[in-house]
Amino acid sequence: LFSKHGVFLPEEVEARSGVMFENYATLIKIEATTMIEMVNTGLIPACARDLKTYEGSKLGQKREELYLALQTACEDLEATSAGLPHDADEAAEAHYCADKIVPAMTACRKAADAAEGLIERSLYPFPTYADIIYGHH
Repeated sequence: LFSKHGVFLPEEVEARSGVMFENYATLIKIEATTMIEMVNTGLIPACARDLKTYEGSKLGQKREELYLALQTACEDLEATSAGLPHDADEAAEAHYCADKIVPAMTACRKAADAAEGLIERSLYPFPTYADIIYGHH
């Protein structure tokens, strides 16, 4: 379309699409790495401390299942991110990110959201939406 109407030469269209694919893949890689770090250094330790509160009681059973699901989802995200084909072209990297890494991030986020609803407030390592919205009052 751009070439047909004289906006860009075919080489310019290809170069621009390459840059856009590369930018997308880079953004997803940064977000996945950040998510993995936040889960491993913030959420999992908070989950462990919260679970310790219920040690010897059946009350923590649901928590243990959800916290293990979070750990598994994070491990899956790590493995999926490590499987990114580095020798592929920009388009293949971007498609891998969209088809594999983003769904793994979504699963990890879903598990993190479920855990957030159970972790004792004082142990939760990040500001909640309520803290952000109403924290200044």
